[in-house]
Amino acid sequence: MATGATRTVFFYLNVDCSSFSAGQCNVSTLQPFTVRLYSGRPTANLLSSQSFSVTVQETIAAQANKVTTVVTSSNSPTLGALITVTVTGNTGQIGSGKLFYASPETYFDFPANSFRLYSTSVTFSGGNTGTYTDQLLVPSAAFTSTSATDYTFVATYLVVGPTSALTAVSPVAFISSGNATKHTGTSSYASFPPIGTTSNSLTVTKLVNSATWPTGGVPTYTVRVTNSASSSVTLDDLVDSLPSSPANVTYVPGSAAFAGSPIADPSISGSTLTWTGLFAVPASGSADLTFQATVPSVGGIYTNSAIGHIGSTQIDATLSTSDDSPATVSLNVGTPDLRFWLRWWSDPERDPSGDEEAGRDPLEEQRKIKAEIEAREKLGVAGPNRDRTWTEED
Repeated sequence: MATGATRTVFFYLNVDCSSFSAGQCNVSTLQPFTVRLYSGRPTANLLSSQSFSVTVQETIAAQANKVTTVVTSSNSPTLGALITVTVTGNTGQIGSGKLFYASPETYFDFPANSFRLYSTSVTFSGGNTGTYTDQLLVPSAAFTSTSATDYTFVATYLVVGPTSALTAVSPVAFISSGNATKHTGTSSYASFPPIGTTSNSLTVTKLVNSATWPTGGVPTYTVRVTNSASSSVTLDDLVDSLPSSPANVTYVPGSAAFAGSPIADPSISGSTLTWTGLFAVPASGSADLTFQATVPSVGGIYTNSAIGHIGSTQIDATLSTSDDSPATVSLNVGTPDLRFWLRWWSDPERDPSGDEEAGRDPLEEQRKIKAEIEAREKLGVAGPNRDRTWTEED
């Protein structure tokens, strides 16, 4: 988030009254809970926390408070995509308390770890008018009249986790009726269209601008996220693991960009780089995270890997969300052509008296190879004689 920006975040509180009989689910004792704010996934980097408490009040259904229709926007939601559940209804005659509170889901087992409530809107028409965004509890001042009012409640979810079955929806509204607060009926939940089973349309590919770096250098790495779905999707983070062998590779500050635009430096823990934010990938397209890193002049193969996350779901080189397959790319520090020529010279079946490639003088090639070896830092490789190794001392 930018400095000074605000964003609404929703969370669920569960109260399981399944073991209570009617009229026995009133809890007057304060029930405490704590809201914690993290930078990134809730595993580390706690920014702040605050404690709250609630009480529980049982309500009854009111026939006048009606849900007319429920429409779910997708039968096959994809990870990272937004879906909506739209509810239309009528408040009936509004009571003196002028309370309207919409709860997108009331089923105790609703998979909130797969469907993150992203935004809401409530729009009134008829007896009262107005639209209230990201306010589940509508201010009482919104009701200038107690006349029955039509409403449309839209809950938008970000799909963040896999599901293996249809997900039932269970929206309810709590509305002032007479001197009490009553809720819309729940008996028709089974007839509401469910949210479809989720699927993944994203894969991650790792690229580097050159596979060979004779003396190390500053390569540009690319983390490419490809989306095969017909709608855009959003990732919560991108994680790149820099090589630590044969030597440590380090990130170049200020070098990161996403979709061609500069972004802030990642958080760094050891060799792990984590960019946190909302990374949008267009429908049937791809988006690139690019950055630079410094590779030391230490010979060997350097393998880099990358993944992304939507919620706690890992996005990697495969469409499966149950495996662990980071995207990888390797680069070589050293002289692969040099090692090829040395293998060629050390082949015992080669006739050393003849030139195997037109225009090449074998003795001159040998002198060039030995001179190049001496110029490399402590590079020991097989020489023309299998019983001998060329080093800096030769």
